[in-house]
Amino acid sequence: MLDEREILDELNQERRRLARRGEIVEVLPSVTRVRAADDSYHVVTYASLTAHTADALIEEQIDHYARLGVDFEWKVYGHDAPDDMLRRLEGRGFQVGAREAVLVRERGEGDPSTAATAGSVSRIERVEQIADYRRVAEAVFGKSYDFTSNELAKALRAGCAQHRGYVAYDGETPVSIGRLYTHPDSLFAGLYGGATLPAFRGRGFYRALVDARARDAIALGARYLLVDALPTSRPILERMGFRRITDTWPCEWRRSREPRTRGIPLNVGVRRNPSTAPRLRRDRVGRRFHNLSFTGSEGILVAQAEPVVAPWIALPSLARVGDRARAEMRYGVTEPSAGAGHPSEQITGHPDGGRVDARATSRDASGANAGRALGGRVPDAIEYLRSK
Repeated sequence: MLDEREILDELNQERRRLARRGEIVEVLPSVTRVRAADDSYHVVTYASLTAHTADALIEEQIDHYARLGVDFEWKVYGHDAPDDMLRRLEGRGFQVGAREAVLVRERGEGDPSTAATAGSVSRIERVEQIADYRRVAEAVFGKSYDFTSNELAKALRAGCAQHRGYVAYDGETPVSIGRLYTHPDSLFAGLYGGATLPAFRGRGFYRALVDARARDAIALGARYLLVDALPTSRPILERMGFRRITDTWPCEWRRSREPRTRGIPLNVGVRRNPSTAPRLRRDRVGRRFHNLSFTGSEGILVAQAEPVVAPWIALPSLARVGDRARAEMRYGVTEPSAGAGHPSEQITGHPDGGRVDARATSRDASGANAGRALGGRVPDAIEYLRSK
């Protein structure tokens, strides 16, 4: 009998820390970011947020990937907090994909069948077989499958069993496909990418592909089979013994959704154009800022400034999107602190009546992270005001 709470706990742990072949995992205090070693994809796989922290952390991730100049996905699950996470992401420009039911079947339940159609399924063992997989995928989904095809080819060439492709045939014709993901440190075997050409649906090909992948998953030591199922496949899988434990949504952020700049971006100094540049006051130690620049665009104002005097390197910014403002201040110490290597801080806050509520994290020489909350104005930092 499935213990849903236990399975969700294990799933969360793997979302938090599991690194698959060819991936780099960055575990931060509140989120986990995963990227391909070749930078071909970027995903936020896990987040531990609250209603109070969610908006600021969403902004941090958007800014992080904007600085990298890449698109990314935020993988949201139905049991993630806060409850309105999808609404918050959609409000910040994410494209929320179709809901998928997360279905699980434990090893030993609903054993793979021995139906005649099972013999029509071939596991991809040679690179030239990938062309059949790709032909079906592109016909069903209507998009290029270059990326997945290349990933399958890489796994074959490396002799890696963690990512396998499968094709079901009607005679000599490829008609249905699927993939299997496993990992020696994971309890789950992921059955992904299942699809059948419309003219061949209802004839058992999809079920045969599930059975073939289930057999291989069990042989590789997986305890649970895991599927993110669309409504078209969910009924079939439930008849095969799978049970829903939660839901999931792919939420995509694309740079093209950022507001487009009108005209030529302006790069001005405070002294050269004080009427349009934000006003910068002295901070507590009297440093002035220079190299101020900003871009006026549809609904957004972004500014950056650097102080003249070391040891601080400050990159504060203030952006207004519609009627919502956010302020960010990033600065790192250029001189080592005793016993702490080169610490750095990131502070993000929402101005409210001239106040800044901020959070900061620091990293010491050993890589340990610590967090602290700051209320009111940020001490020893920057008063940063937009001109009226």
